[in-house]
Amino acid sequence: MKTARTLTATLIRQQLEVQLKRWRSVPPRPRDGWIRSIRKALGMPATALARRLGVQSGTLANLEKAERQGTISLRSLREAASALDCELVYALVPRTSLDDVLRRRAEEVVNAHMQRAARTMSLEDQSVGTRETRRQRDALAAQLVQSLDRRLWIDGEKI
Repeated sequence: MKTARTLTATLIRQQLEVQLKRWRSVPPRPRDGWIRSIRKALGMPATALARRLGVQSGTLANLEKAERQGTISLRSLREAASALDCELVYALVPRTSLDDVLRRRAEEVVNAHMQRAARTMSLEDQSVGTRETRRQRDALAAQLVQSLDRRLWIDGEKI
């Protein structure tokens, strides 16, 4: 039976997954970065954007460079977006569904645990067959996912 915590997490995960579907098709950042690309598309000289930001042209050049290199701060990016009459949209988009992330992690944890157990069992000549091993692995992984057991995320934690 699911606890209130796992029910809440499941509901949050399902609702978030609906929102994330829209984000999985977001275009990649332009090679020159969004700031420079949008500024150029608007025909806005660097000096004009620098003035709107209240900075020197050299500072704007550094901002555009920092964005290209991936070192710009969110605050600076938000200010540049505002000066370009844009909205900064920030999101972390999982490469696969959140359920897949959970399932894959549970399988990793269970596999590591079962490898340790299988070594011990084979040394004692008590190993089980492949079909039974697979059944046990799937059952343990499903249990970890369903319970959202914290051991999913603690490396080396035994289940």
